[in-house]
Amino acid sequence: MDPVKACSLGLNYLTAYALLFTKANVTKGQTVLVHSAAGGVGTALIELARLSGVNVMGTASASKHKLVRKLGAEPIDYQSDDFVQVIQSKYPNGVDAAFDARGGHHLHRTLKTVKKGAWW
Repeated sequence: MDPVKACSLGLNYLTAYALLFTKANVTKGQTVLVHSAAGGVGTALIELARLSGVNVMGTASASKHKLVRKLGAEPIDYQSDDFVQVIQSKYPNGVDAAFDARGGHHLHRTLKTVKKGAWW
């Protein structure tokens, strides 16, 4: 395996672990939103969260929903669905944490999906 690819695998999981358990302190039974759920860190976030009993909603293009479901998350099509409306309809009080690597205007919309005082 290419050494760069090998290093990136570990980095994705270390990043995901730190986000989930050091920064957001998620616990079993909570729900999180993962943007770019089919990407490297996104898939690591889903896998580690699900192994810990955390529910996951993940944004991805429709072509990647099969992967997102296989990993254990409920997919949201970011191209045709308004993720804010989807989350608010399913979790009126918001999710317990959200992971948004895009930032900018997208981050402001993501903030509308988390519970008051939750980590994002």
